[in-house]
Order: sequence, then C-alpha cells, then structure tokens
Amino acid sequence: MAGVIIEGFPGDSKVTTDKDGNYSAPVTKGWFGEVTLTKDDKIVGTAEFEPVIDDTERNISVTLVPKVNLPIRVVDEQGEPVSGVYLRLHSDQTEDGSGSADSTVGPTGPEGEFIASIPEGWTGTVTLTKDNETLLSQEAVESVTENTTWNFTVPPPTPGDDATPTPGDDATPTPGDDATPTPGDDATPTPGDDATPTPGDDATPTPDNDMITISGRIVDENNEPAPGVVIKVVGDDGVSEEIVSNSDGIYTVTVRKGWTGTLAPSKGNLLFFPLAHHYKDLTESVAEDADFIISRIVVEDIGVFTAGISGEVKMGFLFDGGGYKCELGIFSLDGMEAFERGSDAFIEEAIRRVTDNDRGYIVIRDARQGARYSDKLGTSSEGNFNSGPYKGLTSLPMAPGEKFATVMIPNGTFEEVSRHLQSAGPNTIRQELYPLFSIAVPNHPTLRYGQVAVVKGINAFDETCEDAGYAVVYEDTLMGNNDGDYNDVILYVKGAEVYAPTFDGLMMAGLMPPEKDWRDTDRIGIMDHIYVCPAPDTLWMRVSLEGAAADILVYGPDGSFVGKDGGDMPGATFEWTFDRQQVITLPELEDGAYRIVLRAIGDGGLCRLEVRGGKGEEVFSSEKKFTIDPHQVLKSEIDVPVFVGEDTIVFELPHVPVGPDGRELRFDFNGDGVFDKKDAERLDGMWGKKEGDETYDSFFDLNEDGEIDFYDIIFIANRLYSSVW
Repeated sequence: MAGVIIEGFPGDSKVTTDKDGNYSAPVTKGWFGEVTLTKDDKIVGTAEFEPVIDDTERNISVTLVPKVNLPIRVVDEQGEPVSGVYLRLHSDQTEDGSGSADSTVGPTGPEGEFIASIPEGWTGTVTLTKDNETLLSQEAVESVTENTTWNFTVPPPTPGDDATPTPGDDATPTPGDDATPTPGDDATPTPGDDATPTPGDDATPTPDNDMITISGRIVDENNEPAPGVVIKVVGDDGVSEEIVSNSDGIYTVTVRKGWTGTLAPSKGNLLFFPLAHHYKDLTESVAEDADFIISRIVVEDIGVFTAGISGEVKMGFLFDGGGYKCELGIFSLDGMEAFERGSDAFIEEAIRRVTDNDRGYIVIRDARQGARYSDKLGTSSEGNFNSGPYKGLTSLPMAPGEKFATVMIPNGTFEEVSRHLQSAGPNTIRQELYPLFSIAVPNHPTLRYGQVAVVKGINAFDETCEDAGYAVVYEDTLMGNNDGDYNDVILYVKGAEVYAPTFDGLMMAGLMPPEKDWRDTDRIGIMDHIYVCPAPDTLWMRVSLEGAAADILVYGPDGSFVGKDGGDMPGATFEWTFDRQQVITLPELEDGAYRIVLRAIGDGGLCRLEVRGGKGEEVFSSEKKFTIDPHQVLKSEIDVPVFVGEDTIVFELPHVPVGPDGRELRFDFNGDGVFDKKDAERLDGMWGKKEGDETYDSFFDLNEDGEIDFYDIIFIANRLYSSVW
C-alpha cells in the first residue's frame, strides 16, 4: 500500500511507504513501541514493535476502514460541561471483523468536548468514566457516519460521594444563584433534547452481566496514595488501553469475563512492586491482590558497584548453573556519563574497556575455568554444568570509592563481541552474544531491573565485618525470556558494595517464583560460605605460598578444605595475587588441627610458606623455606589450641605424609596419613586429561607421558604393593 504515513518511530520521525508499500525507518538499538498508520488524513491502523536489537524486517498488515472525526460533548444534568471524561468503546467486531474489541478515547477538555477518530459504521456501547469512577455504563450507540455527533448527559455524583455538595457548603447553589438553572434556561436540557436519553431511547444504559472489574490501589513505601500513575492494560488479544490512578491512588479497570492479560504501572523513572499483575481467564471481579507499591529504589543506581576504602576488589566464580559458556567482566563507570546508557556508544565503550584491560577486567571465562561449587543447587532439576579448573579469587585493583558495573557475554567471548563491534557495530551481534549488564535503565528493552540480584550474608556491608563477602547472582538470558532461578552464574564479591535487588525483592516484583528460592534448600554450602562474619576477637589465619613450584590446600579439623580444587570450607577463600603468590584466608578457626598440603607443580623447586594469624588486630606470623620434588606431596599441621595457648604460630617444616606404620605415603594426595578411596577418587577425576587441556594437572601424570591414563594407575599400584615408595 503506497502513501501510508507511519508515525511513532524515535525522534517523532515520519516515514511514508513507497509505491510497493515498502518503508524503512532508522531506530536505536533496543527501541520498542507503537506506531500509527494514516492515509488521506485518516488512521488506518497501528502496530506494536518488540525490542529491536538488530536489522529486522517487519511487515505491517492493515485493513482500510474509513474513519470519521466524531465530535463528542459531555455535560451534567444542569448542562454544564464535564472535563476529564474518558469513553471506553466496546464493539462486538474488530475493524477487520475478526472479533470483539475495546478501546478508550478522551479525555474531554474544559468545555466537555473533544474529537475522536472512529471507524465509519462503528456500532457498540460506550462507558463514560472520570477518575476511574463510572458515570454512565454501556450506553448503546448507532452506526457512526460523517454527520454523527455524540452528546452525553451524566448524572450528578451519588450521595455520600466526596464530590456531593452538602447543605451549607460553599459549592451548594442557593435560590437565585446564577449557577441555578431556571425553567427555560438554555443550559437546562428539555425532554427530547439530543443530549438527554429518554425512556426507550437507544442511548439508555442496559445492564451487561458479562463485564467485571479489577480494582487496586497504588501507594508509596509510606502507604501514601500515588495519583497519576498510568496503568497499561494489555489483553492477550493485543487490545490495550491506559487507566490513570486517581487522587487516592485508586484505579479501576473494566474487562469482559474470561479476560486474560496484564496490568503494568509506570510513572517517570519509578519502580513498582510487583512489576505487573497477570490474569488468566477472569470470571469475577478482583478487589484484592491488585495493588502496587512504589519502591524507593533508584533505577539508575541498580547494579552499580562501589569499591571499598582499600580499592582492592576480589571476585570469584562460585557456581555455574547455566548451560551457556559465558564470560563476565567489570568496567569502571568513570567517564561513562558521556554516553547514553544502553546506547551503541555505551555498549562499545564498555566492551572496549573490558577487552583492552583499560579500566576493566575479565573476571570469568566459563569455557576455561570452573566454579568453586558443583552439583545441583537447591531443588533444581537441572544437570551439573560446572567443568574446568577453579581459579580462586581474582584481585581487581580499583580506586577507593570507584563505581563500576559488570557485563556478561551469555554464550561467547568478549573477543568475539569486540570483532563484531569493530566490523559492523552492535546490530551484527546475535542474541546469545548480546551483552547483558548489571545496571538498569528505565523502560529499556535490554538493561532491565532484575538481570542481577544480591545474596547477602550477615552484615555483609557492615564496617565491623570488612572480611565478609556476598554473592551476586545472574540470569544469563534477557529478562522476560529467563527461567527465574537466579543460579546461572553466581559470583563471590569482597571489597565492594553493590546496589541491587535481593531475592525477597525479586519475589515481590514477581520476577522470581518463590519455589525457586534456593537459599533454604542449598545443600552444597554456598549460603554457609557467604554467611561467615567473624567477631572482632575471632581467631583467623592466612596461609601464603611464594614460588611456582607447588599448589597449596588447607584442610580443617572437620575434613572440609579450600584450595585450587575449590573446597567446601565456609568463608575460606583461595586466590592468586598479582605477584603470583597463592593465598588461602580462613576468617574463622575452629578448635583442632589444620593441615596444610602442598603438591608439586612440574619439576618442583624452592618455596616459601608463610602463616599469619591472630585475634582481631593482634597478628603473629611464621615462615618456612623448603624444596619440593616432582610429583611429591608434602604436609604440615598447625594446632589451634597451641596457637591460642602460646600466642604464637608453630608449624612443622613440610614433609612427606607418613602412615601409622611410619612408612612414607607418596600418593597420600590429601595428606591425611592413609592412601584410601579419597585419594583414588582424586586421581580418577583426572582420568583422560591430556597436556593442553584446561583441567590437565601434571602432578597426576606420574609417568610423564602427557596423559593421565591407565599407566598412571599401574604406576601407583606397583608402588603400593612394593617396598619402593
């Protein structure tokens, strides 16, 4: 169809279809909205666009139905104009004859008048409302023509209504008052006047038992009413309208029985809980559970991290619950205010900072590393997606107080995305590569509230608990298409605060089903890990190993451990520092002995082991230098009662584990004094790994042929049953 004008694209631009009915409109990435189609100064249709994230072709079908500009006037029974009136139109047929349709026009102006564009021949019923109060219900109207004029007379407010004047009230007209209509006054409707429906007239309201209402109230967090909030009502048939809350924060929507659809509030940059109410096949009116609360949350601050006073931020991969292989990075927000959030320029600069290591870092490379915890989380029926070596915490130097955000590539790498951006811009990025940010932008299609959330431990942001960490959880698909379990990627964070919704906030917003809250059913220890908050006088310990000749692990009195293999010791962390030291921090010690286990890397060599510990700010330290041979296991122990009783740290020079019979145990991989099933399982877990694989560990390649296989098992067996160890 040629010559159709399409309005509503960004920048209030208009485009016109060519002789073949084709059109082209430039839009910003992520734009979505409704456009209006007109031809010969008459509206011929509308079309809704979903978020646009790449070049797309969208065909719009319209049915040419002539429309007339219909004058409408609404007065009260004294003939005075009534402003602010909306007309809800209901017809048993849509313009294309496919079914029933509802729409809303208005409001009337100061003179009680406005002009509406109505399809020629339209027949149906009209309901008049003001401030969500019904003034006239289901007025039947005849077929609309070019000469039609709608005049409506509305009754006075019902007794007891706030708008009803009371005797003596200033608004009450007195005899002789100018506002009092007198017989014959022009403003007084007379019988038979077009504006006054008479008995039997087609405009007489008729009861409609098929209509029901949804009523709710919108308040702020202080329970104060919120007027002027727009409620967008969208049915599953695509028909939509907007209702505005009145001065008491109350809104009422009238729908037909069996209606299915959504109510979503909006006003400026405010955030509402829940984000929307969803209804399916309604059969009766709703007067409860339809309320909304305005949150104090500032949308623009959501997902923003702030570095602590030291500027040292630490992050680690806690759990991998998604089938994608993502990469996750952080980037400083310093200078990013020069770009509109969510714009192509903003996305390109954020990716550049992460990729170039310029005020940005890559924290997780899922294809190359594993998370600390494996197995299923909570009641999840999903499989175990975790694989690869655990890398521990990553130290990320930031300026004290510096603000930063995270960005995730759901199923790919920053390098891939960077290539797309350099070659053709964001429009070339496919969906599974499209960057997902921790930050949110009001009404933005991809930077959405709820993409990330925080799981805090006790006093995680309390200044008296500086060593406490917390978890940030991510959904690796765009909000609206996600499963709401918030375990696709779980990141451990220390040294920075974050402004983000909690699980309780997600459930309040309707984004996370309560049955998917895994906190109380966590059986793998994530909640125990982030709920450690030592008191000021708690005994703590820090073990560091200098030199690239060995790996380090620490086992607790209860058998829990922490190290390069991950671990289940609550609150304990493992990290590689920038100067290539391995550091294990235990923020809270139990009574008993802690076992330090060292496993040779490659050819081994010289190492320096340092142990620091104390209570609060009182610190003691001790160190040992030693040499470790290829494939060798060494151990040392620290006895906490001795530590406490003598206010000093005493530990042995690392040595080969010894069994009860005094014989050295070369293959006691966990240093517990026996070669048993646990040691065999550790070797079995490396089965089939080859040199070059991410998870290959040369320590277990005992015959040094570049592959961990049957021959390594034989190598151990031969020595287990011989006198040569």
